[in-house]
Amino acid sequence: MCALALPLAQAADLLANLSSGQLQKDIGNVKVIKVDGKNAIELSGVTGPKKANNLYLQFSLKLDTPISLEGKTLQVKAFSKVPSPGFYVRAYNSGEKKAVWSFLSWNSRVGTAESTINVTGGRSDLLQWEPGMTTGGKPDKVDRIQFYIGTPEGGKAVDLVITGLQDVPELAPDKIKPTGSTVGFPKPELSKVVDLPKATALVKNGAANAEILHPDTAAGRAAAAKVAAAVK
Repeated sequence: MCALALPLAQAADLLANLSSGQLQKDIGNVKVIKVDGKNAIELSGVTGPKKANNLYLQFSLKLDTPISLEGKTLQVKAFSKVPSPGFYVRAYNSGEKKAVWSFLSWNSRVGTAESTINVTGGRSDLLQWEPGMTTGGKPDKVDRIQFYIGTPEGGKAVDLVITGLQDVPELAPDKIKPTGSTVGFPKPELSKVVDLPKATALVKNGAANAEILHPDTAAGRAAAAKVAAAVK
């Protein structure tokens, strides 16, 4: 018995023929909009009540025909009218519940100015690769791309606008560089080289210049007291 091969689209612009039927609502409201006359996707909503964990809005884009991302870079263009610190991108092979690619950042990578974010297997210019969240397989039948935005704040209005999504020939490491929004990239303000200490004094002026760690028991405290008394 042989498996039925899925047709693979030679896709480039994944939003060119976008329809509302391709949008899978997970948490929040998602819809097709126009930005500068081109198709775009808007995710918006208000996060739930404050809790110990972070809060998210998310949606999935279902592709009409699976694509292969082997040897490709997925290029995402996005901005936010109300930015949130967390941003995730995940890609799923057809029929699989676990992502084949997964990236994240909590450094406010999507700001009010449009950013271009490049992701490819195992690396990205602005996001962190999450190997533990992936199948470890080949991204050769991708038919769903998922986006999250996250914040620790409850009852907060947040949004995300995806203005571009395309697969391009895989960018070399030296070609994947941050572009667009500079949110999350504070500039260093060092005016001189910092002198590193070359010695640490454990005893100063006849007394211990460090904490003596010991078990929180009578015997432990007694032993620590003896060590402290012996320091001269």
